[in-house]
Amino acid sequence: MLSNLHRNFGYLWGAKVRGTSKERFPLKHLDLYPNIRILVDIARGDLVAAKEICKYLKTKEGKAAYFYMQEKYERVVQELCPLVSANDRLGLAKLLRNYEAQSVRNLKIQKFWEPTAFPTEMKS
Repeated sequence: MLSNLHRNFGYLWGAKVRGTSKERFPLKHLDLYPNIRILVDIARGDLVAAKEICKYLKTKEGKAAYFYMQEKYERVVQELCPLVSANDRLGLAKLLRNYEAQSVRNLKIQKFWEPTAFPTEMKS
């Protein structure tokens, strides 16, 4: 169990456990998926990085990269980016918690889940 947690944290946070996460997870690093990376950046409270992702996604190249995932693209650009631009940490945390709750319901693990504060909430 701990090795799975260790591996997952290495994946998400780039911890140096037997190499960098880019080395350990080729083609699976968060830098390759801005629509996922933005969620991690927001949760961590790094709104500067989240703003950069929003800026990229609004470019022609950014939009073209998501032609096959239009729903995910729209969710980020229409729901998250306006809150990021407004530096609305509490609104972002509420939205992330809603996403988290939906995932918990989809995975049917409600009895194991307990909502906790995101680091971004602690910074507000």
